[in-house]
Amino acid sequence: MDPDEPLGSDVDPARLQPGETFNQAVDEWLRDPDLAREAEHSQRLAADEDLVLELQLNNFSDAVWKPVAEEFAKYGIAVMRSWLAKGSIYGRLKQLTGYGLPRVEGWPDHDAVMMLANDTVVRALRYFKTEILAAGRWSGQRGATLSTFFIGQCLYSFPNVYRSAYGEEMTRRSHNLLLVDDIASVMAEDSSLTRGVEDLVVAQREAADALKEVTVPRARKAIFLAACGFDYEDIAKWVGLRDAKQVDNLVAYQRKRLRRLS
Repeated sequence: MDPDEPLGSDVDPARLQPGETFNQAVDEWLRDPDLAREAEHSQRLAADEDLVLELQLNNFSDAVWKPVAEEFAKYGIAVMRSWLAKGSIYGRLKQLTGYGLPRVEGWPDHDAVMMLANDTVVRALRYFKTEILAAGRWSGQRGATLSTFFIGQCLYSFPNVYRSAYGEEMTRRSHNLLLVDDIASVMAEDSSLTRGVEDLVVAQREAADALKEVTVPRARKAIFLAACGFDYEDIAKWVGLRDAKQVDNLVAYQRKRLRRLS
């Protein structure tokens, strides 16, 4: 080697620029955003490994697990609510699993979003504890932090929660459609009825939640007509009962049953 030849090659990234000291070069290198993110990620993985070890050593006792579970739950609910509200969860899920979910206009609404997010996180958290952490199936060497891994588990848990809620929503809508058909047919049979559409809509909304539990068509129709304020004698004729007393007994029984269920 020529003693006059400088060490390194022309493309050596460690070579100092003219006038640059070694400390300045190191400072510049440490300020690199990609390196900073990599260092932060490594620190998180190390902290996660310590956390899992502590949980395992304490056999996931409530005193140790509950504070951890609460943090995971807060994070998971915030992410799931955001994805549901934006509608982006469907694409993320299909990208992850290859499967799509049925959708319907106007649903999930705000309350349904809250319910879906909460139920999904509860389900995912239970599985995450027993089948992932306690079973030793997570490792920081694979590169995913606990938070990232948990959100993935939420996505896997979401379809079952969603399909159940979607089925209930479809049942509710079909019941409401049947009620509208029932009341329309009754009013078509008796032109003397002049109940306004707004009255029917209000009555339908008031009775909708209770009627989800009523599956007998005659009882459902009687309860709906009673909510609309129709006379029991007229209701008896429309639903095929003998008299107003039978209607009163039927409505009272169903209301008592619904109170027990609530």
